[in-house]
Amino acid sequence: MAFTHIFLTFFIYNFFMSRNENVTIKIKYSKVKNLEKICSYFSQDYTAIQTAQKTGISRQTVNNYYKLLRTKITEEFNYIDEIILKEILETKLLHIKYINVYKTDIFYIKYKNKILILDELNSYENKLSNFLQSSLKNPLTKHKRANCARVLLCKDNQTFLLSGFLKDEDDSFEDYLQTRLKQFRGISKEKLFFYLKESQIRFNSPSEMIYQKIMLSFIKN
Repeated sequence: MAFTHIFLTFFIYNFFMSRNENVTIKIKYSKVKNLEKICSYFSQDYTAIQTAQKTGISRQTVNNYYKLLRTKITEEFNYIDEIILKEILETKLLHIKYINVYKTDIFYIKYKNKILILDELNSYENKLSNFLQSSLKNPLTKHKRANCARVLLCKDNQTFLLSGFLKDEDDSFEDYLQTRLKQFRGISKEKLFFYLKESQIRFNSPSEMIYQKIMLSFIKN
């Protein structure tokens, strides 16, 4: 880990510092250690208040870094969503689960111990989003005993068919999400998706991976 810090510090100084117009915070060489500390706690999902207490860095400074890091985490992990979705669309059967968060209906697919929230899908995947809205949302949210739907995927004509409902007893993501969102002092409906997106990334990815990818993102061309 120490070697990683030295490596990152060297390259941040030589490459990132000359490109600070691309970020909202100007990070000077003397502040690289602050970035490393804050990024480490951010990767472990400490709140800004907790990170300020742990590091002795002012809360305002931590909040400024956190705004940047929250943008970074969504940018750097979009490719994982694409990989998961591509694999999902190669299967014949999907399990789409429903939960209600802050009075908002949330649907997600469970696949190989990872989850993919069904929001803001594009291009071909819009068909899945359209199917969700037109054929699945109403019957699933109104079902009294089921919280999950079985959906068949027909690859030939790229259509979806509802085949039934079931009660999914695995609440690991729901428990994680509810626990995580309680850390924040209220979440507006406008910002809810961004918190959900970050929660999905954190649920799917280990904290060390998050740390390394965010730190390395500062030295990209």
